[in-house]
Amino acid sequence: SAMAAKLKAATDRVADLRADLDRARDENDAAKPQRHQAHRDYDKRQDKRLRDDLAALCGGGKARPLATALRGLDRLGLAAASLLRANLLVRLAFVTYFLLLHAWTFLLFAAKTFAISVDPNDGYVHGDILEPR
Repeated sequence: SAMAAKLKAATDRVADLRADLDRARDENDAAKPQRHQAHRDYDKRQDKRLRDDLAALCGGGKARPLATALRGLDRLGLAAASLLRANLLVRLAFVTYFLLLHAWTFLLFAAKTFAISVDPNDGYVHGDILEPR
């Protein structure tokens, strides 16, 4: 009796919570297409704004070839970034290449250093290549 009443109240409360959850899900599902459409509209406005800025930057009507080239470079960069993100071996190869290229550049500068000095007699700047010892 008292226990049955508590069980009945708990059961009713669970039913009410389930109904509230279903109602919230239905409202959320109904709002999704509107939110997605709003995002698409925003993206279209952003794309148009970027195209207009690029056209103004590149000189009005002559922007088409330059804009196409820049868009192609952007796609290439995004594809390279995607490849680097997805593949560990490619990422390691890129980092290794990057470090070796910088080490080679450092060695070239270390091997042939250009020294600049001011001659106290005439006040002119003179440059000499210093050979390694």
